[in-house]
Amino acid sequence: MRGLIRMWHMTESRLESRLNTGVLSASCVGIPGFIRAGICVLAAIVTMGLLLEAAPTSAQEDDDDETYEEEAASTDRDADDRTFGDDGTAGWMPSMAISWGIYSQSINGRTVSDPEIPQGDGDSLISTMFQFNGKLHTPLQLKSFPLKPRIFLSAGYQLPLADELIAERIDDSFDQELGGNIPAFRDNCPTNVPGPNPPPINNPNLEATTCSIKVRNRVTVDAAWYVGVGVDLTVPVLESQFHIMPAFEYYGLAAHTVGDLERSSSGTQLPTDVEQANVVGNSEIYHGVSPSLTLSVDVYDDGPWRWSLFLQTRVVFLLTDPLTKATSSGGVRDLTFVSELDDFIAQGTGGIQLQWTGR
Repeated sequence: MRGLIRMWHMTESRLESRLNTGVLSASCVGIPGFIRAGICVLAAIVTMGLLLEAAPTSAQEDDDDETYEEEAASTDRDADDRTFGDDGTAGWMPSMAISWGIYSQSINGRTVSDPEIPQGDGDSLISTMFQFNGKLHTPLQLKSFPLKPRIFLSAGYQLPLADELIAERIDDSFDQELGGNIPAFRDNCPTNVPGPNPPPINNPNLEATTCSIKVRNRVTVDAAWYVGVGVDLTVPVLESQFHIMPAFEYYGLAAHTVGDLERSSSGTQLPTDVEQANVVGNSEIYHGVSPSLTLSVDVYDDGPWRWSLFLQTRVVFLLTDPLTKATSSGGVRDLTFVSELDDFIAQGTGGIQLQWTGR
């Protein structure tokens, strides 16, 4: 098309020059007989000659084709720069990973009751967990910077394996002589409990002399999840590619409390009287922020697929103090089991990742 346009302009200019020099100054109109016919034939021949002279040679056509191909290749390269990285990888690279690790968080518990129950001690919430996560590397890469930082998006799901870890443990026993008045006993246990049916004459209730209380306040982290953004820094070492990937993410978790109480009383005239309660609280959701750091090394490439091994450490700062409850009412006493989780969580995991590079 460019050759035809060029040929047309050249023909037009040459015709104009010939007309100006008088080559075709005579007109076919108004000249009689054979003279007019001869001039018209001559004009046609001159016009054809000019067209042939203006037509590009085969060498010129080859040059035009090469120029067009170079322009098309340059456009393709520009598109490739937007789609592919310097190493030939795709601009958008999804990956998935599975890992196993440790979840650590301090917990506390207390049991609210009337009559009152003394507070006990609990354990730290230390659990093994599985983690499933994915990343999406984007084309956003600072190629002029050292280590060529590349932005990625991340999301993951965590499943702690331990459940009903003890936030509060109480194992107390109280004793009093018949007719005595020991404050600790009376603060925690009923003095009189229902006797046998039918009751003895004039003694519908029997006095308890011993009492034991067992409380277990348990907490379970049902699941946790996160989503955020990070940067991939590539560090070539010998023939291997190492990656340092800091990230900053939103973090959420769900937890619930389970409470158990067993109180048994006995006396000289009294068979053992047992009070029991078991209650499960609703799952509560809490929110926080989580910086993380992942170190990985590429170990194997199989076509467009890349396998990597990685270690990851994470700390979580919850924005509110997690506090879960389980309440029991309508029995011998009203009970509220309260579990308090620390707002700081520490984690460490290691696993394997599979990434599509697009090569």
